[in-house]
Amino acid sequence: MASGVTMATPLPDANLVTGATWTVTGTGEPASIGSMNCTANSCPTLRDAINSAASGDAIVFDSALDGQTIVLTMASNNLGCQTAG
Repeated sequence: MASGVTMATPLPDANLVTGATWTVTGTGEPASIGSMNCTANSCPTLRDAINSAASGDAIVFDSALDGQTIVLTMASNNLGCQTAG
């Protein structure tokens, strides 16, 4: 490897998720920042999915949300984020 060149660590394959997969089905915000209103891994809001997910879980979006915007209007959760490419 050439001097000064750093190799990026590849992100894990999205198909190799080791935990649960939470599917966001809506664009709204819940009534409270701590909401965990998910049923059978289906969550009405992104915040519900974030609050329900544990380390190793994946959050995906229902295809009906394609092209829509999700705006988080409450004070944000403190998140570490990793995206699959």
